[in-house]
Amino acid sequence: MSKLQINLRGGAKTEPLNELRGIITLIFYIFIYAVFIIGSTYAFMNFNANNDDLLGQGGCFEVSYTGEEINSLDILSSDDYKNGAKTSVTLSKSSSCKIYSMANIYIHTSDETTAPIASVSALKYKVVTSDNYERNGIINKKGDLLIANVPLNDTSTTYKVYIWVDSSLSSGAFNNTSYSGYIYADAIQTSTIDTDTKSPSLFLYKESTLEGFDGWSLTNSTITSGTLNLGTSGTSGNAESPYINVNGEKWSATFEGYTTGVSTSYTPDGGVLLNSSYYNSNKVAEKSIGGYTANGWAHKLTLNTWTSNLSWDGYTGYGPNIKYLQLKISTGNQYSQPITQIRNFKIIGQVDGSFYDITVRSADDIGVITTKYAKGIYDKNYFINNGLNVVNNTIRVTENGTYTFYVADAAGNNSITTIDITNII
Repeated sequence: MSKLQINLRGGAKTEPLNELRGIITLIFYIFIYAVFIIGSTYAFMNFNANNDDLLGQGGCFEVSYTGEEINSLDILSSDDYKNGAKTSVTLSKSSSCKIYSMANIYIHTSDETTAPIASVSALKYKVVTSDNYERNGIINKKGDLLIANVPLNDTSTTYKVYIWVDSSLSSGAFNNTSYSGYIYADAIQTSTIDTDTKSPSLFLYKESTLEGFDGWSLTNSTITSGTLNLGTSGTSGNAESPYINVNGEKWSATFEGYTTGVSTSYTPDGGVLLNSSYYNSNKVAEKSIGGYTANGWAHKLTLNTWTSNLSWDGYTGYGPNIKYLQLKISTGNQYSQPITQIRNFKIIGQVDGSFYDITVRSADDIGVITTKYAKGIYDKNYFINNGLNVVNNTIRVTENGTYTFYVADAAGNNSITTIDITNII
């Protein structure tokens, strides 16, 4: 906040009744509000300029506001506004903002003012720009006085504000009085989003993850700190998973591999071999939609180096009647020799597990501003004051049940949908 004392004195013109012998003191504060006020709808919002607080809601409210100190020179009471005290306000909005806005510039007159502004209409203001915008008026009351209503554009516009005592009207009434106040700016946003009536779209995808080798059967193999060690030097080894409930849906296994053994198929490197078998609810072999009851996958591994981003999905190793999946990782064959190691092993899909990740995707013509969820079945009104925010488009749930998701756009259009989670154990 800048505080500056300006002395105004007579001399440019003789007053009709007597000369200005007294000195009028004008104390003017210029400061920038650091507040962001959200109104009841996004069609009409009040905001004040603060670059730190105006980056939310899709970056629409980036507003710059600058001011300069009022001219500190003593000036004369005059009938020419250019002899008055001057400051400036610079306003703009982000080009990414789809909302069209009008900005307001105010003078606030403090209660400490003793000048007779209500009875003598001599304290004037003028707002001008380089492109010939002009607004004139009289400061005739305490409190807020709107002195300009201007467009808020993508490019910066500077508004010069002049304040002076009109010597043709003051008649000495301002002698030995004082004035104090400040300038600030805000805006009421109006928008074409009022005409948007299309609800945002909402898509949900759920998947669970099994990690590690819990329950696997091992032959000449060990598990150390989550890493599967297949075989020993000169002796092959393998590991077989328990029945994994994939619930008839697509699945994938991801992991990292390491080997010290050269394989026939990948000489001079080694490799890894993974087989998958498919079963119905009675644990009887069942053909996948690709026509297989079992199939396999092999991949080269550079010797003595961890290979990342390995993934196997059985090609078409799923189907509506496939309830269970069983995996086997083995060495001692043309693709893989000991010692081979596997770490960061995950099976991803609609598998029975301790949690589910739900991914939320939404789209809208003017932009989604709110995404929430709640466990249970709810209507749209529930989410006005309730619900949990979805962060980074994904939530993790650890309880079975129905979950309701809600999205809303800047015009107030909204959508809800539900998803059922049943495979958490």
